[in-house]
Amino acid sequence: DGIKKQQPDAWTTRDYREGFANKVGDFDAIICDVRDFHHAPVMLNGLKHRKHIYGQKPLVHQLDELRVLRAALK
Repeated sequence: DGIKKQQPDAWTTRDYREGFANKVGDFDAIICDVRDFHHAPVMLNGLKHRKHIYGQKPLVHQLDELRVLRAALK
């Protein structure tokens, strides 16, 4: 709410998929600030839409997630 007062044009969402579906053209980067087990899916969505990503650790929980992220970068 405090940020909304400072930036009245800002939008928020509780589900990152909604942001990618409806607002993907409105942002250039994402800050991956979600629960640990959601880091890889959020980052994959960001990479799919060619967005800059600031990821928190742990980036992944399984090595397979890391392989998928690495493949998405190519």
